[in-house]
Amino acid sequence: MSAAIRILPQAPCLELTLPTGLHGAGPGLAFMLAMRPGAIQRLSPTGAILFIAPGRWLLTGDVLESQAQELSVLRECGACLVDISAKWCRFELAAARAPECLSRVIDVAQVLDGRDCAAVTILDCPALLARSGAGYELWVMRSFAQWLYERLIALPGWPAR
Repeated sequence: MSAAIRILPQAPCLELTLPTGLHGAGPGLAFMLAMRPGAIQRLSPTGAILFIAPGRWLLTGDVLESQAQELSVLRECGACLVDISAKWCRFELAAARAPECLSRVIDVAQVLDGRDCAAVTILDCPALLARSGAGYELWVMRSFAQWLYERLIALPGWPAR
């Protein structure tokens, strides 16, 4: 069995930054404000909220539509929402051997110990690593995406599909 890497089509993506002291303000996405660092809240098959750093979340897919009212409330409270759809390229790392293959370039167990996502550097490429079903999602800065993809599929156990 092999691990597959796919570059997924560009999807809507926002970065939400909360100013200091806003935590707890606005009831809209209270569950998000209560998330622990490194947590992921999957709201649909294509939409997720990733707690990527203190006071910072990555909102993906249809979260932008399904949570529009709540995001509007947060904006009114001083939150900063920036469309970063063109900043990231999302890879899907699927199949049973994905953890083993990915561990050739990063210590997955250590990075995701007690977390569902983390900011990482893989082969000098800034990225976000997130658990996803039986595999992982890797959000890579778009300018590095093709270069990293070519390096990963060249590693043993990583055929592209």
